Amino acid sequence: MFAVAGAAVAAVGAAPSSTSMRDPTWVGKRQVLIVSQFTSGQTVMPELTSESLCARAQAIAAAGAPMKVSCTRLGDPALLDTHSAVLAVQASVSEPAPGNPMLLLTIRRGDQGGIEPAPSYFGSTPRAVAVTNSVDNQKLDEAIRASLGELLPWLNQPTVNLNPVPRRGVD
Repeated sequence: MFAVAGAAVAAVGAAPSSTSMRDPTWVGKRQVLIVSQFTSGQTVMPELTSESLCARAQAIAAAGAPMKVSCTRLGDPALLDTHSAVLAVQASVSEPAPGNPMLLLTIRRGDQGGIEPAPSYFGSTPRAVAVTNSVDNQKLDEAIRASLGELLPWLNQPTVNLNPVPRRGVD
């Protein structure tokens, strides 16, 4: 069944590898659209906006993508296109403990179109990035990459065992 799904994706114009597109929910998708929302409450963070958050997610998601990845806004008719996979990136600043502000990030995938559109109940694992006077861009990108890796098959990389246990009798 997975081989059929991979062939169907290739037939609609995307050029996925057979190992990166085994998820049948990607069959027929031609583009990824990203919408984002950033709220900071009382915290002033001029270097981070909804638009810059979207651009960061787009740059990471587009790496090796077999289809077009772009940012858009709510109200774009393409969000309802059955050939679009939609990623909602949401981040906000919260202070779970006094003097310990955190940027909380989550990403969900939602497909509005299709014969039987399925609601998206869950997304990537929520992540927290410590905030001092500003956001550490490297840590923010790591959190975005980890979240997108849970949703985008082309970003899923096999885990490398850094401490392999030698097997007896095997050269």
